[in-house]
Amino acid sequence: MRGSNPLEAGVGGLYREARPGWQIFLEAALVAAFAFLMAFVAWSRAGGPITGGDTGRYLELSKLLAAGSLSGFEQWPMVQFYPFLLTPIYIFDIAQAVYLKWLHIGLHAVTVWLVYFSTRGLLPSGRGIYSALAVAVFPTFLFWLPYTLTETAFLFTLSLYLFQLSRFLARPGKIGAVLLALSGAIMLFTRPTSIAVLAATPLVYLLYMASRSFGLGRALALSAGLGLVCGLLGVWIVFFADNSFSRRAQVNPTIAHSLWVGTKVKSTSMAELNRMTDEYWGLYKKFGEDKAGLRHHQISEAKSFIRARPLRYASMAGTRFISYWFPWAFNETWSWRHSLVDAAVSLALVS
Repeated sequence: MRGSNPLEAGVGGLYREARPGWQIFLEAALVAAFAFLMAFVAWSRAGGPITGGDTGRYLELSKLLAAGSLSGFEQWPMVQFYPFLLTPIYIFDIAQAVYLKWLHIGLHAVTVWLVYFSTRGLLPSGRGIYSALAVAVFPTFLFWLPYTLTETAFLFTLSLYLFQLSRFLARPGKIGAVLLALSGAIMLFTRPTSIAVLAATPLVYLLYMASRSFGLGRALALSAGLGLVCGLLGVWIVFFADNSFSRRAQVNPTIAHSLWVGTKVKSTSMAELNRMTDEYWGLYKKFGEDKAGLRHHQISEAKSFIRARPLRYASMAGTRFISYWFPWAFNETWSWRHSLVDAAVSLALVS
């Protein structure tokens, strides 16, 4: 059974390829250079760093970190990695626009480089480069690249985590486990979305192990079913059960804010995002220094919405997931020509 398992054969492929190492690293360097060029073009067309949404908060958190203060962790613990990357602006007095430009372009290039090495072990020989090139030119990734937000940093930490995960699957061991845990910790402090990625990791490992005994099809069904059950159970424990863990989770500002946003936004439409942002800043001004009151209001409003309209909330979550990969699908402001072109490009790249 082990010899016929396509998943196991794919994961181990990275470490069995017969090509000379210099050829592999030359190919990786060319991929990274191409990604660097695409990011440079995207940034140049944007005309510099773009601010909006939570940009001001990240810059303020960066100033605190640069001054040696960890007080920002009290309010926004799960977004600290990106402000940490911005601290050289204030430590070394670097021009903000210049630093952001090369930081984001560099992160994009390294992300593609990591994707290249990850997918080389998961796809048939020679095809990993196609996934890396797709990431390098993916419209959604290039769109968010100039924004002073966590998107580009999160893609970097996600690619780093997946790279370590692919290596751990191919060669389990203590060092691999430690590196995987470290990369997971970095990702955890980049965006709240990382919680879902980390929660799914045991299911990925289960998929790999189960496929060795039951075949890939049955393993996929088992992992997906268990994942759905665990996800529903986790949502109930965190947001609806009355226990100490639930109460601690709900006072976490990142969790409260993320859950509240999930009831306000269903797509990547900037008009929708701006409406949500305006409503949030209205609440922020209303509660002032009463941060606990703000969190309580957000969590209460979100829970009331989910309880009253659970199917609507599930539909919004599904729409957000689709919109991230296919912005054209639910965008209210694009012309039909723009949507048609974006649909053709994004569908081709995802496939």
